Amino acid sequence: MKPLVKKLALLLLIVAVCAVGYQLMKREGFGSAPGMEIPPDFSGMVVVTRDGCRYCEDMADVIENLKVKYPDKFAHMNSTERTPEVTKFMTEHKVNGFPTIKVFENGVATTYEGGRNEDDLTAVLDRL
Repeated sequence: MKPLVKKLALLLLIVAVCAVGYQLMKREGFGSAPGMEIPPDFSGMVVVTRDGCRYCEDMADVIENLKVKYPDKFAHMNSTERTPEVTKFMTEHKVNGFPTIKVFENGVATTYEGGRNEDDLTAVLDRL
């Protein structure tokens, strides 16, 4: 009987870990998964960063705050993670420098050249 109790306890632990992981991914919105695809009619912002980029590191807190505040309008891609989706996005949108910020309105992308602080980025996201 004891081995059965151990197996049940292990199963419950696995289910609990999966449930917590699911809730974290769900809370972070569509832009949290490494293999994400931008929806065709997306209105929002995508920030592409690179590990080791000083300017990207300066934006880290802003990026985290915006992911929480705008889970359906904000996405972050790390170009160091060369998944097929990240590579495709970088090629299609001609991402050459970092951080690159793309603003989408109904699926049409433009490069954002404004301020990199939270207030400026929030103003853009609020109008979308």
